[in-house]
Amino acid sequence: MSDIIFTIPTKRQPPIKTLEHYPIPPENSVLIIADPDVYEAHTAYYANTPAKVVLGAKGMAAQCAQCYIHAYLAGYPWYFRLDDDLEAKTFIHKDGRFPKLDELLIYAKMCIEMCRVSLVGFSNTSNRFWLGEGYGRTYGLIHGGGHICKSAADPSKYIDVSLVRGSDVYMTCAHREEDGAVGRIKFIGFNKRGSTITAGSSSIKVSQEEVDASRDKILARFPTMVTCTGTRRVTPSSDIMIANWRMKR
Repeated sequence: MSDIIFTIPTKRQPPIKTLEHYPIPPENSVLIIADPDVYEAHTAYYANTPAKVVLGAKGMAAQCAQCYIHAYLAGYPWYFRLDDDLEAKTFIHKDGRFPKLDELLIYAKMCIEMCRVSLVGFSNTSNRFWLGEGYGRTYGLIHGGGHICKSAADPSKYIDVSLVRGSDVYMTCAHREEDGAVGRIKFIGFNKRGSTITAGSSSIKVSQEEVDASRDKILARFPTMVTCTGTRRVTPSSDIMIANWRMKR
C-alpha cells in the first residue's frame, strides 16, 4: 500500500481529532493540508511528528483540489482522504468490527483493481444490516469524508474550486463520467452523523445564497447524473437538514 498517501484537509486548529481516533499506519505517510488561516499553527504543532503539513487553500472545494495536487506532488498515484473530525467508530464492518486504516487501505485498493475506477468509497450508512458483500461499480454518492482517489496535477476536470458545498457530489459525477462508474466497498459502512456538515459543525461557514449557487453549478454541469429537490433530514429524528441530492442512473 506504499503507493497511497493519506490527506486530511483542515481549517480547524490542531490537534486533528481524526489522527487521535485513526492513527496513520507506520508504513504510510500523511499530508495535513492546512487552510492558510491555520497553516502556521499546524506546522508548529506537528513539527516533530511524521505528519507533513502543507499549505492548502481557502474553501471546501479548493481544499479538495489540493488533495489531488499535493498527493501528486509528493509522488503518489493515489490518496486516501479523511475528514479532520472523524469519530472513533466512523467505519464499521458488516461483521460488527470497527476496522482501522491499514485494513481499510487493503479493501480500497482491492476495489480499485476489481472495479477499474479512480474513486472509491464506502457504504453511506452505519447500519450494518444494510451493508452488502464484496465490491461493486456504482452510480451512488461517494462521501467526501472518507474515500480513495487518484492524484492529479490538474484536478479541474474532477472539481470546481468555486463550490462551497456539494464537492463530493461533483467529484462523484466527474469520476463516474470518466470511468463509467465509481467504486463501492459494500461491506464497510461510513457513519455520516459525525461528519462536519451533517453534524452541523462545519468549520467553513457560508451563506444560503452561496450554497444555492453551488447546487445550481453542479446541476448545470451534470444534468443527466444528479438531481436536487429541496432538503431532507440527516436521520428521521434529526433537526439537521441537508440538500436532497439523488444520483441518477
